[in-house]
Amino acid sequence: METTTKPLKIYVAGPYTPKDCSLHDASRIAQKNVDIAVKIGNALMAKGHFVFVPHLTHYLHIHGSCQVKDSDFWYDLDNTFLDDWADALFYISPSWGADQEKALAEKKGLEVFKRLDWVPQVIQPCYKSCGNKEGDFCKASWHGYNGCSSKTVIQFQSSREQEPQK
Repeated sequence: METTTKPLKIYVAGPYTPKDCSLHDASRIAQKNVDIAVKIGNALMAKGHFVFVPHLTHYLHIHGSCQVKDSDFWYDLDNTFLDDWADALFYISPSWGADQEKALAEKKGLEVFKRLDWVPQVIQPCYKSCGNKEGDFCKASWHGYNGCSSKTVIQFQSSREQEPQK
């Protein structure tokens, strides 16, 4: 398992807009796509990373108070997170929008993940009073905000401990 001590800011890219379906099916398919993106976002957060899930603007878009009629607005909004915030992109599956976002991420030199097991687990020094020894590392679930336990400890060895004894 690859690990890191620095959380990434990961943009979640995947299909949202239903294609070639009845108006009746469109909202159900859009909601299914939102659910998939949220599930991926939660899995990335469980690995200790920060996420932006653009699919969540679905709730802004469908709300009765929404005045935005131009679909390009939503792409422009999403791209500000790729331009100004993200370190990486998680690519769920092909779609016109996700492919555009992936191309922009690659152009900017952002890391692109296509599988959850490719995303490193964030580990942080244990700072909770859970009984772990000082210097142990915990698998971060939001950087230890959810606490840690002896089940999630990764033993940290300092460079001195790794040197052969003379």
